[in-house]
This record gives sequence, C-alpha cells and structure tokens, in this order.
Amino acid sequence: MENVRPVFDTSSNKLFGKLLVYRRKEARAVDDFFSKNGYGRYDNDSLQNVFAQTYKAFTERTVSFLKNYSEDYFSFWYFTNHVIPPSIALLGNDSAFLKYLLETAESVFPDKYINSPGGKYIVSYLDGLIHPYLKNKFAPLFTGKDIFGSIIDMNNYKGKYVLLDFSGHMVRALYGSFTFY
Repeated sequence: MENVRPVFDTSSNKLFGKLLVYRRKEARAVDDFFSKNGYGRYDNDSLQNVFAQTYKAFTERTVSFLKNYSEDYFSFWYFTNHVIPPSIALLGNDSAFLKYLLETAESVFPDKYINSPGGKYIVSYLDGLIHPYLKNKFAPLFTGKDIFGSIIDMNNYKGKYVLLDFSGHMVRALYGSFTFY
C-alpha cells in the first residue's frame, strides 16, 4: 500500500513522536491523576473539577500541536479518533468544552477533511450534543438511508410515532479504555 504509515510507530510517524514530546507534561498529569484516584466517575466535586481541568489542559495542549499540522491527515485523524471520543466520554456534559472542540474542528482543519464523511459526522455529532433536541418536540423532517440502503423520508411518517436509533457510532468512545501517550 502506498501512503500508509504505522500510526503509533514513532520511528516512521515522526509527527506522532513530536506530539508525544510536545504534550508530555500534560499526559503525565493525566496519568498521575488516574494513578492516584483511579479511573471512573468521581463522587467528589473537587475531584471532578481537578480531573476536568487536568484533562482539558491535556486536550488543549494536544489541539495546539495539531493546529500546527492541520494540513497533515494524521492531525485530523488523531483529532477525530483520539481527542473527540475520550473528550465526549469523559467530559460530555461540559457544553463549553464541546463547543471548543466543535469550533476547533471547523476552524483548524481544511475543508477537504471537514467536508469528508468523517468530518461531517464529527461536526454533526458535536453539534447534536451541544444542542440536543427537547422532549415532546417534533423531530426535524429529513431524508436518509436505512441500514439496507433504502431511502427513508420522514415526511411519510407525519403524525406517527417513530423511534430513531443513531447510537452505534460512538459506542467505542463511551465504553473503551483510554491510554494517554
């Protein structure tokens, strides 16, 4: 295969090696927090706040590095696969932080990445977390494809109850374990 590089091999992916060095201090702080307090949700507001600040500093440092290499597909890939999912899983109720991630995605990466299916999905997903639909409101009318490729037009279901399930895409982010390199 051409144009393929082992993503986490720092000898062949120099950009990943630079990223590890650039955010070493913040990664150590996250690892130290987990070593001292364990993984999971914290019952104590003080611990929650310390964790949130530590993780945000780690993420912001990562983003500041990726901004410098926004034209390199690795930066976009890393942002969408190693910044967004754990951020949602760990701080998904922090709408200001989610807005920061959305603004970063839309302002940092070139159109060729943001307008790709993966880019559109990340933007849409973050926007949905920031602006969730309210209970007892009508769903927006849209047209799309079901899992079999058949066209679904919500206009055909006016006045009927419909259950829409979009949950399968971020399961790994919500239940996976995270390693902070």
